[in-house]
Amino acid sequence: MEPGAKSLSPEECQAQSGEVVTDKGDGSLQAEGCPNGRAQLGTVSGIEGALCCSLTGAAPSEEPTAKRTPCTLGADQTCNEDPKVSALWGKCTEQGVCVCNPGFELGPGGYCRPAS
Repeated sequence: MEPGAKSLSPEECQAQSGEVVTDKGDGSLQAEGCPNGRAQLGTVSGIEGALCCSLTGAAPSEEPTAKRTPCTLGADQTCNEDPKVSALWGKCTEQGVCVCNPGFELGPGGYCRPAS
């Protein structure tokens, strides 16, 4: 773990605009860190060898921004408007946009929420 890095739950990782990245089983992720120059936000509790990596190459800013990052392919949970909800409200497409499940609608921010 990088100096100062903390242990995060998968939900805490996503709430910090991070993505859970798992090791191939050879220890390379721990040795090399997050791929593609992405910043390591911490380790992920409950998943052996997993890291929480920023979605982009730069570390996330401490200032909140009005725009959310697009969803992460293979991590449909990132389509939920509320990151604390464990159910899947939609699916992330290859284009990085959310398609909502029946009974849910796309909110103004591009994320799925219960239909009103």
